[in-house]
Amino acid sequence: LDVTLAVLRNSFGQAVVPVFTAPEKIISLRLNVRGSEFSYGSKFDASVAITNNSSEPLVVSDDGLFTGHLRIDANITGDLNKKIPNLVSVKIRPASPLKPAGSFFFPLRLLTTELRHLLLTYPQASVDIEFTAYLDPVITAKGPTNRLPGIKPAKVVVKRPGVKLTGKFLRNRFSSLTKGRQGQKIRTAQLFTGLLAEQHAMANREPLYKFMYADWMPDLLKSALLHSLN
Repeated sequence: LDVTLAVLRNSFGQAVVPVFTAPEKIISLRLNVRGSEFSYGSKFDASVAITNNSSEPLVVSDDGLFTGHLRIDANITGDLNKKIPNLVSVKIRPASPLKPAGSFFFPLRLLTTELRHLLLTYPQASVDIEFTAYLDPVITAKGPTNRLPGIKPAKVVVKRPGVKLTGKFLRNRFSSLTKGRQGQKIRTAQLFTGLLAEQHAMANREPLYKFMYADWMPDLLKSALLHSLN
């Protein structure tokens, strides 16, 4: 075989024998998030990148080596602990074959309904959120993994610090409902709604974490929200 390859190379050049790339090394997956920390009520941009590591164009299709199914799970730790499987489940389909060393970027919305609701309901909670992306996922006894085990799941961690409440902070926010710009009013109304939801969630149970509460807060928050509607 070595002699045959040598003859072919001498006659037709090195390109006659393509470089073999193991299937699990053909493609790599990367999860990108703009920034590593975001504040209460804010959003962040995310995307997934698929890179063709082989020397040949790569077609992503139902009949190809990769079908383009993407699954993203979320693991929330810190003041709150919760796993959200299948936070995102989409099918990625590049319009054309991926060139060698080329990448395809797909925008993602990670703050989907369940995660967004959790974060808005607990404004004083500080949490870390680990997102894990799987390409063409399969379920094993140990949980989800990529169909080709050699392709490592892509991971990224972001932090959401809790809101630090003080009397001055609340007075400033209350003032912004009457004197602030429209964007400030919307963000403050969202925060006050979240604080009321947090107090309701913590009522009649052991608090999940240390948070600020006073008997006068509900009336103040409700009054402020009613005032913002006028």
